[in-house]
Amino acid sequence: MKFMEKWNVKNNIRDCISFLIGLWTFAMLTVFPLYFGHQYEEIGAHKFQFFSMVSGLFILPAVVLAILLFILQGKLRHLKTWFLSLSILDKAMGLYLIAVIFSWQLSEFSDIAWEGTGGWFMGARSQLIFVAVYFLISRFLPYSRLLVYGHFIGSSLVFLFGILHRFLIDPLQMYRGLDEGYYIWYLSTIGQSTWYSSYVCTVFPLGICAYFLSKKTSSRILSALYCMLGFMTLVTQNSDSAFMALALLFFALFFISCDSYERMGRFLEILILMFLSFKTMGLLQWAFYDRAIQLGSLSTFFSQSAFSWIGLLLAAVLYIVLLHFEQKAQKKRASVSRRTVKTGGKTGAGGADSDGDGIAFPEKTTKIMRRTVTGILAGTILAGVSVIWLNTTGVFQKLFGVTIQNQYLLFDESWGSDRGFNWRIALEAFENMNLKEKLFGIGPDSFYRYVYRIPELAEKLNDHWPGQTLTNAHNEFLNMLVCLGIVGLLAFLFLLGSAVVRFFKNRQKTAYGLVGVLVIASYVGHNVFCYEQVCCTPFLFLGIGLAEAFLRNQRNPLPALSPRLFWHKRKQEE
Repeated sequence: MKFMEKWNVKNNIRDCISFLIGLWTFAMLTVFPLYFGHQYEEIGAHKFQFFSMVSGLFILPAVVLAILLFILQGKLRHLKTWFLSLSILDKAMGLYLIAVIFSWQLSEFSDIAWEGTGGWFMGARSQLIFVAVYFLISRFLPYSRLLVYGHFIGSSLVFLFGILHRFLIDPLQMYRGLDEGYYIWYLSTIGQSTWYSSYVCTVFPLGICAYFLSKKTSSRILSALYCMLGFMTLVTQNSDSAFMALALLFFALFFISCDSYERMGRFLEILILMFLSFKTMGLLQWAFYDRAIQLGSLSTFFSQSAFSWIGLLLAAVLYIVLLHFEQKAQKKRASVSRRTVKTGGKTGAGGADSDGDGIAFPEKTTKIMRRTVTGILAGTILAGVSVIWLNTTGVFQKLFGVTIQNQYLLFDESWGSDRGFNWRIALEAFENMNLKEKLFGIGPDSFYRYVYRIPELAEKLNDHWPGQTLTNAHNEFLNMLVCLGIVGLLAFLFLLGSAVVRFFKNRQKTAYGLVGVLVIASYVGHNVFCYEQVCCTPFLFLGIGLAEAFLRNQRNPLPALSPRLFWHKRKQEE
């Protein structure tokens, strides 16, 4: 009998799943970014092989065990109750999975739709893994400092190698055998600059969130150093997409920071760290100008112009002003507390927020700040799009006799490193589809197989990209419109939107759920100009799953990562 008591099948299955998903998470956060084959030769394929291997070793058996646990818990007999208990994010993830499966099954290119395009392989197979990762992490992720340290060590080394490469310092001999003309396009252990910026923009928000929410001085110092390293590599990675990601990330962070004085202080501290890091890189580029690789105009502007000095000064002044008002709010609250003690009454609202982040802003002030920054963002986007449209359509030429030739303000085929051409091809491909294809797409990651099948588009592509193949639209949402159709795109947008709303609404229950908001904001900002690939998309679902895990386990701590899988007692879950 004692033997049977120790053998608790359901608890041991849960422990085993937690151990497997913990190993997968550690492998992806720590080992994957540092893994490569033969320098930059087929590095995307090598990265995917690693991802596929660890997913086969850990995710596949974890899924099988999760299904077994689901059956043993008797949830098959109460499917309706179980379904109603799912969060809106869970259901959104399920809808996205269904859209992917429909697109794959209805595709004429079933082989490509399953595996995906060579180099990043974002077909249905990978999408199934991503969804499984979300559900496994959100339900079974073990808590361990090993995972935290592994993430910071792995990504910090990648960031450091990226910075060193911009000064022609190559400790891993990644540039061996590579023509010097390609140094600007490849860096660190990730590969081409757009892949590298994709990786940085997806994992860096985890470090920013750590600094934003850390309470211990030691944690703040270490996370501040990490943030500086991240900002230094962002300003030297030479992909303009990263700055759009940074803008949306700071918008989301400011929106969150409107809760309290302390959070707004952290926001300004991160802003100071960013400008300080940018200027540090500018000074290093000036000091070692003979070794520094010449970067694009936007990267050079942020690191070497007076803009960083102005931004640093402005952020510091705002920080001092914020501290002044925070002190006044503290004195006012202390005065109210003393009067309350004398009268024996209760304190009113407007004290510390429920998450322990200091004194909250007045509700009216919070609304004004959020509406203001939202208006600024919307106005900036509207103004930018309007200027580009007026300039491109010749309205400026008719009114003022001039056409602005700036690379960002003239939307032609060369705009955004030929993204103007690529986006037009994607839209023309969508117009060419029949109703079924418009609804469900032509299959996950099957863009090139479809567009090159249309003679008119194939001719344009061969003329514009002679000797090369356009494999995607270089805009994740346009690419998804073609590959997964209207249904798939709407499902993906619903997934992202429901995640942001869920994590933001529940920020007082668990502040660490905000990591999901920051990861999504940065990912969306970047991939408006980029695409799904193995160096970034797995980390999007990992980040969303991590945020959901914090939210679901707000009262009970996550289980510890431990090899003690069997022969031990554990309390039954509530």
